Amino acid sequence: MQRLQLLWLTWAALLLPLGLATWAVWAIFFGAPGQIAFALLLAMQGAVALAVAIAVTRHGLYAIDRLVNRTLVYATLTAALAAVSVA
Repeated sequence: MQRLQLLWLTWAALLLPLGLATWAVWAIFFGAPGQIAFALLLAMQGAVALAVAIAVTRHGLYAIDRLVNRTLVYATLTAALAAVSVA
């Protein structure tokens, strides 16, 4: 189960070193990579954020369902207590 939870994050996290290595090799042989390579590196960082979002919502990574449940219960109780206090 944990393997499935971390699969998305691991895959996306491997993109960053691969992108940096590609950037370094390009810079050594062909000069500065330019704006397109910079945009690709930003996209790789966005892929990591997207992978975390997918892992959290799809596989229950970080037990987010329990956290959301407790937050909703706490907010409901707080609203009920505020309503009783105002009344």
